[in-house]
Amino acid sequence: MSAQPSTNVSREETDALIRRILNGDSQAFAELVDTMKHLAYAPAYRRTRDRELSMEIVQDSFLKLYRKLPEWDFSCHVKTWLYRVVTNACIDHHRRNKAMLVSIDDPETGNSFELAASSTRDDPARRAASTDWRRLAEMCINELPERMQGAFRLKYIDGLSLKEVAEVQQCSIGTIKATLHKATRKVQERLLTFETI
Repeated sequence: MSAQPSTNVSREETDALIRRILNGDSQAFAELVDTMKHLAYAPAYRRTRDRELSMEIVQDSFLKLYRKLPEWDFSCHVKTWLYRVVTNACIDHHRRNKAMLVSIDDPETGNSFELAASSTRDDPARRAASTDWRRLAEMCINELPERMQGAFRLKYIDGLSLKEVAEVQQCSIGTIKATLHKATRKVQERLLTFETI
């Protein structure tokens, strides 16, 4: 039985694979894809909820990476680069199809994010309605402006560090901190309006 792929791929490991590719090792790219494919597929699937489309986005992303490698300058982690390409491909797809971003609670990838007001923890009836609450949280996140929503999802759903989110969104860590602060406040305030209904 094969082990579950690690979500914590080290930069040293991927940089070493890229150096092997650049030195003509024909197997190294396959190893890089095998190492990174789960990390690329998970955010694509969470945003599209479509396996075939997610696989297509991942394949296209790896093709872009392959074409980029001859000029790779090792200035960023390949994981961050892939997140940016996959995220942009999903955003482009949603723009073309005028679709909303989808569930952030996905059993296939094993990732979930729950926002709940503190009063729900001690109330069994409210806990029983957690699915509805997550749906409301999702709706609130979807109401955020696109860039703010992207930062929120990258940090709290995809689990990227502040530095990685800043690299993906090509801005400073300070800007990301401010964006996440505003996003969290907006989502919490919006959720509170549902709690008082």
